[in-house]
Amino acid sequence: MSDAPKKRINSRSKGQRGERQVVDLLQPIVDDVRLSLKLDPITLKRNALQSHQGGEDIVGIVGMAVEVKFVEVENFEKWWEQAERQAAAKQCVPLLFFRASKQKWRGATFTTVLGPCGNLRGRFRVIMDETSFLQWFKLAYTEILLYFLRHSPVLAKVSQI
Repeated sequence: MSDAPKKRINSRSKGQRGERQVVDLLQPIVDDVRLSLKLDPITLKRNALQSHQGGEDIVGIVGMAVEVKFVEVENFEKWWEQAERQAAAKQCVPLLFFRASKQKWRGATFTTVLGPCGNLRGRFRVIMDETSFLQWFKLAYTEILLYFLRHSPVLAKVSQI
C-alpha cells in the first residue's frame, strides 16, 4: 500500500467530463436517426448554464431531458427525482445516465406496457446497461421525431426538431 495522498478529484470537472462522454455516445445515434429521416443534422451540447439556471445536462434532444451523473457514491433516488423534475418542466421523457469511475454507463427512464388492444397497462421506471439503453434511445428518439413530423409539419419544415 502506498502512503502517498490520494489525488483529489474536482467533482465539477468530473461531471463535465461525464457529460462530454454521454454526448459522444449519443451524437452518432442522433446523426444516424436524423439522416434516416432526412432531417438537418444537429449538434448536442452540454448545458453550460445548468448550474445557474437549472435544466437538463445535455441540450438538443427534442422530447427528452438528459441528466448525467458521473460520481463515486450512488444516490439514484435523488438523481431520478431531479431527472423527473427537469423532464416535467419541459413535458418530456426523463433520461438519466449514471456511472462511477471504471464502470460502464447505465441508463434509467420510463417504459410503458401496452395491453393486447394497445391500451396502456402501466408505466414503469427501468434501469438498463449502456448497450441496451443506447438501443432504447435510438428507437425512442426515432419515434419522437416521427411523431413531430406527423403532428408538427411547420417544425419539421424548418428542421426545428
